[in-house]
Amino acid sequence: MKRVVYLLVAAVVVMGFVACGDDGGEAPVVTDDGIVTSDELQDNSFAINGEVESFKSLALSNLGEYLCIVGSTQEGVGVFDDFFVGDNDYFYVAISPVLKGAEFDMMTESSLYTVISTLARAPLTEVTPATHDEITEGSCTFTYVDGEAIVFVDMVLSDGTMLAARMRVKDELVVNENKIIRNGEVKPLRASFCKQEEGMTYLYFTPAGVDYYADMVESATWYVYLVVEDALCSGESIDLEACDGYFEAGLVDNSYAPLSIAITSDDLRGSTGTFLIRRGAAPDEFTVLMDVEWGLESMELMFSGKCGDATVVEERNNEIRFNGNAKSISRAIIDRSDSEIWSLQLMAKGADLVMYMPKERFDGTISGFSSDSRIYVSFNNEVMNKANGFTGTLIINFNEEDMTVEAEFMNNEVVGAYYVGSVEEV
Repeated sequence: MKRVVYLLVAAVVVMGFVACGDDGGEAPVVTDDGIVTSDELQDNSFAINGEVESFKSLALSNLGEYLCIVGSTQEGVGVFDDFFVGDNDYFYVAISPVLKGAEFDMMTESSLYTVISTLARAPLTEVTPATHDEITEGSCTFTYVDGEAIVFVDMVLSDGTMLAARMRVKDELVVNENKIIRNGEVKPLRASFCKQEEGMTYLYFTPAGVDYYADMVESATWYVYLVVEDALCSGESIDLEACDGYFEAGLVDNSYAPLSIAITSDDLRGSTGTFLIRRGAAPDEFTVLMDVEWGLESMELMFSGKCGDATVVEERNNEIRFNGNAKSISRAIIDRSDSEIWSLQLMAKGADLVMYMPKERFDGTISGFSSDSRIYVSFNNEVMNKANGFTGTLIINFNEEDMTVEAEFMNNEVVGAYYVGSVEEV
């Protein structure tokens, strides 16, 4: 559990807690058939093989953009982080915001979620889309409406243990409602940028967690853009084939260029669909809906909010960023001793980041965790990869002639890094 505890301590924005004592509900019971489902439970209780117990303390929080809830049989747990320390038992559920309000199958769901249990008779190290061999069945519904979360979980563990839980907590969470969808795969829309030039509005959207337009263009796995005459930002739905004004739209795939597409109002290239753009009160505030298909490919997005300034240029420093800190990198070490996987270690005060990739990718190739299981990062000895529920993009351009390197790690909620300069070899 070290990874989870570390993340919660380092990155969670604590939102508060609810301590649940005797609320007059029914006393715990043991059912005759040994089966209890979450919809049969009282709020803030769980059942293991039909034996019902109560959660005495519960809390809500955000871990980055993820919605998290945790419950314990211990009374008086007062701070979210405290659920995960000492001998306290707990049941923990975290979901990507795109799963909010939807019942999902834990065995088949691809959007990120995590379920962990240290309950004595139903331990679960970590159930995620990539690691669910601890269960044979599982479903979850995590709703959040008007400041209240309601969570239903039903699972059959690999040893046959049946675990059901029902949790209800009122507290404030930050929810990213913006979504971007490619060929049916739903992702949170994490970054947006805009600029306005000569009567045209330029809009860019990506699931990558980048802070600057240049980072999106250079390193996001993919992004969508929409360029229109200002008059088309009217809030009306516009059909591509019937549009009277000029527009450009497209999807850029930095990992595999043939999947990219660019269309204009003069050349739709067989595309069909609609878009809607409505300006907000501020110049950088927009509501955007887009639904476009071409051949077997499609892109959709739903966005409302403020966009970043696409003209702002980042001042880049050699540093590791984590937990609200930015620490200067003092040393970079490359290890090429393995015939297939090389590593680059970046060291700063209180931060040790090691990036691992196949050696052929040390040529500046944009490399995401999802593209190869051999691509991962170790941060202060905690492994970050797709299997552990992390996102991340690595770029390493190594020059052997003068022993220099330019490297960047981004699209990760916990840590980021940039370095350009000399590198030592072990």
